[in-house]
Amino acid sequence: MPKEKSNSKMRGDLSPCDLQTGVRAVHNRFSCPDISRTGIRWIVILLGMASLNLPAIASSAAQTDTGSTLTTKEANKLVQYHNKVRVEVGVGPVKWSPIVATFAQQWANEVARTGEVRHRPREGKWKQKYGENIAWGFGGAHDVLSGAERWYAAIKFYTPGTPIPDSFGNFKAGHYTQMVWKDTTEIGAGKAIIQTGERKGWLVIVCNYNPPGNLIDKKPC
Repeated sequence: MPKEKSNSKMRGDLSPCDLQTGVRAVHNRFSCPDISRTGIRWIVILLGMASLNLPAIASSAAQTDTGSTLTTKEANKLVQYHNKVRVEVGVGPVKWSPIVATFAQQWANEVARTGEVRHRPREGKWKQKYGENIAWGFGGAHDVLSGAERWYAAIKFYTPGTPIPDSFGNFKAGHYTQMVWKDTTEIGAGKAIIQTGERKGWLVIVCNYNPPGNLIDKKPC
């Protein structure tokens, strides 16, 4: 993962407990408040859920020309939504990258395989090199776009014009600030159905950002 040569600092590693609950959305791996914090919950609990027979949908579903399991329509909507949000703060648009999307899909598949919703690590086989937002949920209303809408909802925690704080554990707006990060020019996303654990059958969405945002002491826009 690239680091700036200036005095700016990138935040350290995130642990699984750093995943944010507001929508069960996990924002950029450079910006993740505590999972115990409350927020808009992105989960619909259905009566009798435990008795449902969930379809066996492989997490490694066939990829499309988007570079991931997202359809072209889903990818276009995600890009359009990001650019709508970015226009609000006067920063340039992002475009879809199949390369970034393939990277995101690989991690979505791994999360689906293990049932562990967490960010890519900083080192090793799954080493992260982009910014990252994650969301997961259950039910027909939960899709790629609704995940992005929940990331945007973190705008209520951001004071315009302020830099990313050094005390990052208390920062709740990282979903949003990554979406509008001025230096980000490409996004790509993947999705998969979690195959095991307490979230079996839930949809996980991983969106990566190139270059990554949420650098400590830097302003997003």
